[in-house]
Amino acid sequence: PTFISGWAMTAALAGDASTARRLLHDQAAIGFDRIRRDLEWLPVVGFFCHACSATDDTELAPVLHELLEATTARALRIGPLAGWWGPIDYHLGALSRVMGRLDDAERRQRAALEMCRRLGARPWQARVQSELARVLGLAKTGRRRNAAEIDRLLASSDEIATSLGAPGLLPAVHR
Repeated sequence: PTFISGWAMTAALAGDASTARRLLHDQAAIGFDRIRRDLEWLPVVGFFCHACSATDDTELAPVLHELLEATTARALRIGPLAGWWGPIDYHLGALSRVMGRLDDAERRQRAALEMCRRLGARPWQARVQSELARVLGLAKTGRRRNAAEIDRLLASSDEIATSLGAPGLLPAVHR
């Protein structure tokens, strides 16, 4: 599952939604609950969650949301020191968006944004701002009511990605 989850997430972020969905559904057939509960469990589930939200997979979002929501972790860490893959609230919020639970998605993205700002996690701040803008654009009142905030979030995301020399940091729906 470690390799497959990384592959699914990489495929999803690279725009290969069909490969990402196939890998997600292959693991779903085996059972997400069968992933070993060891040091790699959280990164594996987190990567599957990221792939699911990046591909807007409405079928698997509730399953993965429930699984990730059960953790007490606040951030997704990969190995003891290998890396950080964002706040848990980012992943739960993105899955909430996929499930159409926009109030929960907004609340979680705002919490994730605060964590990223406190930690100075600029790459993740850009991702969270982009996701929050997407959520606000889907809200019942839509883009009109939230237009200024959406524009500010997207401009800031672009500025961060550009300053880091990482334009591919943001999802294709943002660009």
